[in-house]
Amino acid sequence: MIMKPNALQQHDIELLAEAWFEGRLDRDEEAALRQIVAGYRGKSEIIEQLRGVMGFECAMRRGERPARRSPRRYILSAAASLAALLAIGAVVLWRTNTARPDSDISVYRQGRPVTDRNMARRIAMRDMSQSRQFIREMTNMANTELDRTYAIISETSADLPAELRPRFEHPQNK
Repeated sequence: MIMKPNALQQHDIELLAEAWFEGRLDRDEEAALRQIVAGYRGKSEIIEQLRGVMGFECAMRRGERPARRSPRRYILSAAASLAALLAIGAVVLWRTNTARPDSDISVYRQGRPVTDRNMARRIAMRDMSQSRQFIREMTNMANTELDRTYAIISETSADLPAELRPRFEHPQNK
């Protein structure tokens, strides 16, 4: 279908709009219709709808195109990443080289610093041993409570049909 913009009447443009909505126009005819509709000044509901849909389609097509990125952007991104990695590496190396195991340790007894290294080490080992004992006691208490919980669940679910009983294994049995 050959379209001459100046020779088309409103009725002809409306027919073309219907053909476009029905998908009967090829790419060239769509492009020509787009030009005609863009410059059309008459009043018609179907032409206004066509103009809106074509505008939306054009905007969506524009949004689908990937943005072109310049090579400079890739180079700057790579340089920034490299600089960040170098900075992190430098900080880590600096921290590991400046930290001395004995220089950062301070032991206080009754509010006074302990200056004798052997005494400080004995105090630290005693405190560590007490902390471990406390952790063992708390773990034993938690396991006892867990055993009680599993026993209660088993007792209360014993009357239920097998398919409704909770399926679990005690962590110590795994």
